[in-house]
Order: sequence, then C-alpha cells, then structure tokens
Amino acid sequence: MFKDEARRITFAISYLRDVALEWFKPGLSGLTEEPPTWLEDWDAFVEELQTNFGPYNKSGDVESELVNLRMKDSQSISEYLVWFNSLAVCCSWGESTLRHRFYDGLPSRLKDNVSHGDGKPKDLLGMRRKAQNSDACYWERVQEHSREGNTNSKTTPSKTPNQSSSTSGNNSTQQQKEQSDVKTSRPAVPEKTPNTMKPDLSGKLTAKERQYWIDNNLCLFCGKKGHRVTDCLLAKASTAKGRAATTTPAASAPEKKKY
Repeated sequence: MFKDEARRITFAISYLRDVALEWFKPGLSGLTEEPPTWLEDWDAFVEELQTNFGPYNKSGDVESELVNLRMKDSQSISEYLVWFNSLAVCCSWGESTLRHRFYDGLPSRLKDNVSHGDGKPKDLLGMRRKAQNSDACYWERVQEHSREGNTNSKTTPSKTPNQSSSTSGNNSTQQQKEQSDVKTSRPAVPEKTPNTMKPDLSGKLTAKERQYWIDNNLCLFCGKKGHRVTDCLLAKASTAKGRAATTTPAASAPEKKKY
C-alpha cells in the first residue's frame, strides 16, 4: 500500500490528535537538530508512540476492566460476552479465575438459573453455555408475558349483576353526599318559616317575618306562595266579611203591642 515506511508513518501521524500530534510535529517540520530515527523507521515510530502515549500497565488496566465489568439486568448476554472475551484474551488470568469473574458479572436473574440443577459448571465454556441458555429462556418468557398482556387488554370482562348493583349503590351514595354538601352550603334561614308561621289574618307581621315573606314571594296575608295579597282568596273573604258586618243593620227590638 505504501511505497516506503516514511509515507506510512506520515499517514499514521495524520490520525493523531492533541498532545500526541504536537509530540511528533517538530520531527516532521525539521525543527530538531538531527532527524529522528522514527521518521523513516516504522518499528521505531511504534516504539516512540507506545513509550510516550501507551498505557503504563496494559495488563493491569485489562484486569481492572474485567473486575468492574457487569451485565445489566435489561441487557442481552451476547453483548456481555463480546466485552468479556475481548478483555479475557488480553489477560493473564487462568480459566478458573476467568470462570469466577464471568459468573460474578452476571445479573441475579441469570445467577439463580446457573446455580440451579446440577449447580455451577466447573469450566468456563460450560458456564458460558448455561448462562446463554438461561438468558434465551428469560427473553422468550418476557415476550410471552407481553403477548398475554395484549390479549387480556383486548378482552375486557363484562360487569356482573353484583358489580352493577355495587356500582349503582356507590353512585347513589355519592349523590346523597353531594346533596348533603349542597344543603350544608345553603345560607341559614330565619328562625321561623312559612310552615311554622301561622297566617296573621289581621295583616300584622313582624318586620323580620314581613321581609322574609317579601324576599320569598309569599302572600303577606296567608303566607302561601304564588300570589299576592291583592289576589289572596282568604284576604278577599276576610275583607268581604268585614264589609258585611259593617253594612248590615242591627236587628231592632220587637215593638211592644199596645193594648
């Protein structure tokens, strides 16, 4: 691909950023007293790059990542396996340690299944396979639950007579409560009401009674609703009776016969 190592090195440097790029700029620009050896030697360039910008302890970093690697409960095991395998090949741990680390990173739902039956597998490969099978069964059951939920939501059961009567009773109780609240929120009425007041046929009402009857459109003579004094039959009858009493002459005493 490249005619010489110098072009290969230049191409690799073009992908560097920030401090790493600044490190190689003087050699590329000819600002050094002598041309650096890495300028035309690929192996020297890689060594220069790893010495100054490579990890201080690569093996230690991999081991730390393995210790902290955890599979999320909502995650598929395939993704966890990819990360675990990529770190395991760079780690010097033995199979027994890797097996324990693999199990420790699993979520509880898989640890329970892996531990059941014959118990935990004794080798790393067996541990992986049992965990994969358990994870596949788990997600299959999740899909079944989802389908069952959709089926139940489409078929809503009808109300039974007991449920209907219970609902009706609850509605009646609620209506009674609302009516009670309305009654309690009404303003207080005077001590005397038309039902308890006796009609004052003489038309003599107290100021309090008179005002109450006027406000409620009650007859000031008989106390009934729906008409005024001028239309009150009792008032007219009383008036007619009074007039008759004043216009009818008193019966004269019988005259004494003269003998």
